[in-house]
Amino acid sequence: MIRVPLLLLALLGVPVQAQVLGEDADACTSGRGPAVLVQVAGLKNREGTIRAELFPATKEDFLKDDYVLKQEGKPFRRAELRVPASGNINLCLRVPAAGRYAINVVHSTDGVRKFNFRQHGVGFSNNPKLGWSQPDVSKVTVTIGTGVTEIPVTLNYLRGLAMRPLDRVATPPHPHGRRPVSMKIVDVAEFYAPLGGGVKTYVDQKIALAASHGHAVTVIAPGPENRTEEREGGKVIWVKAPVLPLDKRYHVFWNAEDVHRVLDAEQPDVLEASSPWRGAWIAAGWRGDAKRVLFMHADPVASYPHQWLGGALRRDQIDRLFGWFWNYLRRLASRFDEVVVGGDWLAQRLAGQGVAQPRVATFGIDTRLFSPRKRSPALRAEWLAKTGLGPDAALLLGIGRHHPEKRWPMVIEAANAAQASRPVGLLLVGDGLSRTAVDRAAANAAHVHVAGQIGDRALIARLLASADALIHGCSSETFGLVAAEALASGTPLIVPSVGGCSALAHPDWSETYEPGSRAGATAAINRLLARNPDALRHAAIAAGRTRVAPAGRHFDALFDMYGELVGGYGWKKGMIAA
Repeated sequence: MIRVPLLLLALLGVPVQAQVLGEDADACTSGRGPAVLVQVAGLKNREGTIRAELFPATKEDFLKDDYVLKQEGKPFRRAELRVPASGNINLCLRVPAAGRYAINVVHSTDGVRKFNFRQHGVGFSNNPKLGWSQPDVSKVTVTIGTGVTEIPVTLNYLRGLAMRPLDRVATPPHPHGRRPVSMKIVDVAEFYAPLGGGVKTYVDQKIALAASHGHAVTVIAPGPENRTEEREGGKVIWVKAPVLPLDKRYHVFWNAEDVHRVLDAEQPDVLEASSPWRGAWIAAGWRGDAKRVLFMHADPVASYPHQWLGGALRRDQIDRLFGWFWNYLRRLASRFDEVVVGGDWLAQRLAGQGVAQPRVATFGIDTRLFSPRKRSPALRAEWLAKTGLGPDAALLLGIGRHHPEKRWPMVIEAANAAQASRPVGLLLVGDGLSRTAVDRAAANAAHVHVAGQIGDRALIARLLASADALIHGCSSETFGLVAAEALASGTPLIVPSVGGCSALAHPDWSETYEPGSRAGATAAINRLLARNPDALRHAAIAAGRTRVAPAGRHFDALFDMYGELVGGYGWKKGMIAA
């Protein structure tokens, strides 16, 4: 048995009473995965040995003799040691590669390795209810990510005529201060599409980060055909559905039974709907017992009526005019256990319209990808040349879907008007149903390059760091992910004075303007480009370090929130409640 030095544990923030045990302990305490931290609860006594074993998640290999598995070149790992006299038992297993595995834990009270059901205790990943035979591998399969995945296991002993836990057991303290909860989360994602915008970026991050938290995410999305796409951390299940007439990149859920059949098979612990339309009602109508969450990514009234009618009515008047929608949303929200948003601006908007008090899990971004260090004068000159200008001109960058609420034609007109003061190149990245209107506006303006969709996120990060400013036209962004990415890249902002982007703006590194005002946007461009560019960039870099959180922090908060909903350990039918 290797015990991690107490000083190292303290530096890592691991309580001494929650030491990590096993010869692979350093893989968990250092965070250098892939590794799994098995948190054992429900120990009968402190006698004998405890062992945790990792197997391939296949029917033929689960619980197979380790000698045979090694001869066949298949993954297997074991941690075995004398039961400590005190403290929590957290066993670390190094994993050969991220993927799907099954974990078995045995407490041999007499120290004999051969299992004796009359004396020994046993438990499995996912804590299935045990009968008189080993559980099916499908019930104990877990996804292990590239980091350290925490898996709680409660031991079962012979009690009467069945193997079951010793009464109710407490959830073991998390070695890093959080309570472990393994969940299956299913997201009915109506606007997830291969060429989607911010929703796709967000959902892909959620899938990727779920495994490192010990959870699995399944996304149900409408598409052109029925198929399943496996991902590290979960999967995407495409359900055949008709095309959305207004934007052929997207499909729209139609038949509720098709989605319900998938949900019946998946049996989620948390069912999330990420739009307030057909998908949300389908999720609300499923008969399963999952906790339901309505995740609001947008404010439809701010996105459309505020834009259409903003020239004639005040925003509060438009909200009253669309009172029927707020009634609809309140009725829909009542069918869910929680309403969650990604930023304070949208939370205040919804609460102000009487929607059940939303909970906020503030969005974050990939702070490793977006950085001022990605700045490239050569790249800047290359893309300025695409606008027909030299490196002495200013480069404005706009990123987002080509959709009416983004107001890209207005942004183009504003940049074109700013040409009267100095040479300004405008680069637009994105695509969508308004592409024709965007192209038409660009054709009538000088020094605008419409690049279309760029799927290379590394290139996007370099462009953001190399531009002189990010410009945005949408006043209904719920958080402003692209604005956060710009600040993390050290790039100043030109954004509307209302909406999620405005929450990230400050006079030290930004200029704002009245939403929808071409003249206001032009003036904001001129004001920002007249300022000291080095001072602006230094202020933006400082803001990126203090105002922008990493994506992991958002998902920490989100998964903790979902863990509270499902109640800790007792998160699945037939499993132990804490």
